[in-house]
Amino acid sequence: MPDRGICAHRGAMDTHPENTIAAFKEAVHLGAHMIELDVRMTLDGHLLVLHDQTVDRTSNGKGEISELSLEEVKQLDAGSWKSKKFAGERIPTFKEALAVMPANIWLNVHIKGGAKLGEMVARVITEEKRMHQAFLACGSDAARGAKEIN
Repeated sequence: MPDRGICAHRGAMDTHPENTIAAFKEAVHLGAHMIELDVRMTLDGHLLVLHDQTVDRTSNGKGEISELSLEEVKQLDAGSWKSKKFAGERIPTFKEALAVMPANIWLNVHIKGGAKLGEMVARVITEEKRMHQAFLACGSDAARGAKEIN
């Protein structure tokens, strides 16, 4: 693991749609040492990678992520707002995002919610064997939830 280096904020968000698989893959390709990403929960309890409370700015949809099901979110185009060449890019689940992250880079995971979300994020990180590379950025409620998983 690197002891210092470059953090790709929401992946390669300058050139790719933020917090998408395309942005994460590009950040890795460019040599990022850390990737920052944001995690929120859908109405039906799935973990998705999305910075904003709503899908409005970074997709062709409308509404709060917490009021949409995974099925509804997966229908949205999360790439065209950035460029036509990213048409069809989807909002990834947290597990989908982790799947494209190499084991030798740091993960800066921003938890956008409370204790339940903190616990769920920590559980996925543990199950996916990513504890050695993950930092959690969160409020005190999410931190308490995350601490329950160890």
